[in-house]
Amino acid sequence: MEFVGKLESYSGNKMIIDIPDGFDMNEIVRKSEQGELVVDFYEKDTITNLQRKHYWALVGDIEEYTGYTKDVIDSFLRVEFMKLISLEEYPSLKRNQMKKTVASELLEYVIDLCITNGIPFRKQQFYLTINTSKMLYALTLKRLCWVCGKPNSEIMHVETVGSGRDRKKIDHSKHHFMCGCWKHHQEQHAIGIDTYMTKYHFKPITLNYEDLIKLGLMSKKKVEELEAIEIG
Repeated sequence: MEFVGKLESYSGNKMIIDIPDGFDMNEIVRKSEQGELVVDFYEKDTITNLQRKHYWALVGDIEEYTGYTKDVIDSFLRVEFMKLISLEEYPSLKRNQMKKTVASELLEYVIDLCITNGIPFRKQQFYLTINTSKMLYALTLKRLCWVCGKPNSEIMHVETVGSGRDRKKIDHSKHHFMCGCWKHHQEQHAIGIDTYMTKYHFKPITLNYEDLIKLGLMSKKKVEELEAIEIG
């Protein structure tokens, strides 16, 4: 049994620790009486249990897609990440051995690798432990649903375009976007944009002209016309 508690107060060699919800206090007392209770202190800027959980979930996704074992995948990822950010030694996922910021970089690296190679995600909660905007931007350019990772998803406008307006004449760089499969796009319409973003912890992103051309939302001709107006 392992949990992260918060030091509330102390006096002399005694201290009071706030135990998080969900743990059986009777079990904690029982283990304490058996001499099995160990208190370990760690820095705030250290890898979290949630980050480790998400890392191994991603390793599991790669295992399912490639057929390689988790040990092989884990070793490959850590060595490549080590070379990528010029670490001097093999990175450890143990508490106090990796900073939280470095763990976020590791997750971003693994997620980007999955997106580039078309490896589907079974869970999306890892968004909460990384640079979310960067992740969602990468998913959008690959047209992968922000919620379930389904390919060939739809680019969703956050701001209402308005009925009767020709989307080909709109400067889409002034708008914000999300990406969703048909199912989640319909959910967004059903519950409303604000509720949808709150439910999935999303913040919409903007796209530059180059991105908009790649996604087919704007033509190169229209972009050149708008750029000419801005210069003029």
